[in-house]
Amino acid sequence: MGNHYHLAMETPAGNLVAGMQWQQATLANRFNRLRGERGHRFQGRYKALLVESGTALGQVCHSLRLNPVRARLVGWRAWRTTARQATGICGDRNSDRRF
Repeated sequence: MGNHYHLAMETPAGNLVAGMQWQQATLANRFNRLRGERGHRFQGRYKALLVESGTALGQVCHSLRLNPVRARLVGWRAWRTTARQATGICGDRNSDRRF
């Protein structure tokens, strides 16, 4: 996962393209400035999927939260601590209490 990230967000204004352009450019510029590097930071173009709110959104958010553990970037115990800090569209920070 070093060359990409996963994000769940809501765009009521329908401006996903402009928002993603800003997001990608801002992250790449800050990363390059911090590390003294140049060039692209991410692999390929972003992929957008429409997900209805409710159960489907809950499943997507759960999968996104587990992705670092599945990729073996973080251990299960560390994940349990940091996953509870997630907020926003994927629910409050107490939504993972069953783990």
